[in-house]
Amino acid sequence: WTTDISQRTIIAFSPEDNFQVRLPAGDNETSLLNLVVYVRDLAGSVTQVNISSVNIIADLAIINDLIDKITNSSSTITNNPIVRLLSSGNQNVVGQMIISLSQEFNQMNSENLDKAISSGIPAATILVSSLGSSSLQQISIPLNESALINYNIQLNSLANVRDYLVTFITNLLITTSNSIILQSSSLVQLTQATNQLTRNTLLLVSNRCYELSAALYAMFEK
Repeated sequence: WTTDISQRTIIAFSPEDNFQVRLPAGDNETSLLNLVVYVRDLAGSVTQVNISSVNIIADLAIINDLIDKITNSSSTITNNPIVRLLSSGNQNVVGQMIISLSQEFNQMNSENLDKAISSGIPAATILVSSLGSSSLQQISIPLNESALINYNIQLNSLANVRDYLVTFITNLLITTSNSIILQSSSLVQLTQATNQLTRNTLLLVSNRCYELSAALYAMFEK
């Protein structure tokens, strides 16, 4: 977490003593990330270990390259380092990348909304647009059409990216309770910007939530 401990998010789980993690970047307020490790022994007792905070800065060049290649349906998308990590099928790696990317996209979405409103677009006129189309309420005051077009381009671009990313979660195996927690946390971050969710994304997320719930119930029954 950054400044609010109630917003802390799981980023990895492992039975190994040594393992790597890819940390999400900070937010607009700070790049400082607070870290905690919970160690469970064979008897089930848990010890909390506080780790020194670290400064994390996002690699926007790679993120923007991913957005461009998804938007343009580039055949070279597999060359993107993020896609290579997502394609690993490793629960921790996929979860960490989805959480990190989603937090960046959520921040971009907030900035796009603020920019659109400051450009003269009334908040009530910014609607959820399906991919490839836009909709505008009929109102009696003039609109900044250029700002609205730019907003919709950015909106649909990030919606397309979320639609691409969701399959990397839905294709993961459900193995343990920690697996359920990490996948659930990833889905929470991915679906935070509700104005950027396509019908396909919502359907896949809904099905995955059902699968996670069923798996958790099966574990409880045991």
